[in-house]
Amino acid sequence: MMEFDDMPIGVNALVFNDKNQLLLGKRVNCFGEGTFGLIGGKLKVGETIESCIKRELLEEVGICVNIEDIEVVNLSSTNIEIPMLQIGVLIKKYYGEPYNKEKEYCSEIGFFDLDNLPEIFEVTKTNLELFLRKEFYNRKCNI
Repeated sequence: MMEFDDMPIGVNALVFNDKNQLLLGKRVNCFGEGTFGLIGGKLKVGETIESCIKRELLEEVGICVNIEDIEVVNLSSTNIEIPMLQIGVLIKKYYGEPYNKEKEYCSEIGFFDLDNLPEIFEVTKTNLELFLRKEFYNRKCNI
């Protein structure tokens, strides 16, 4: 039987600049090293999706976001090393200029054109692909 904490939940931010470029970070010293991933992290017990991504964006890249500017856009699951539920969220508006605050986990961050993306971290790839295909989360359906 699966225990409550057997499937971690990841929350991944789709952050775009005014040129419609996507913010990504290059992973280092962790699973997926050398690939680029969406900014995000694991949901903590008692945390909402919105408060999780708000915390992660501030911790990792120093940008602030209001709860009303966060929209859940898709859900996916991965089974790479450990099963994980991945929640993709669109950040409609943010404040500040992103910079790399966690150099021990991320060697660089930057905005990338959607038609010229680097190698994407396998765990966050599905959230990005669903978003680009405009396959959005339907709140009326179960996952």
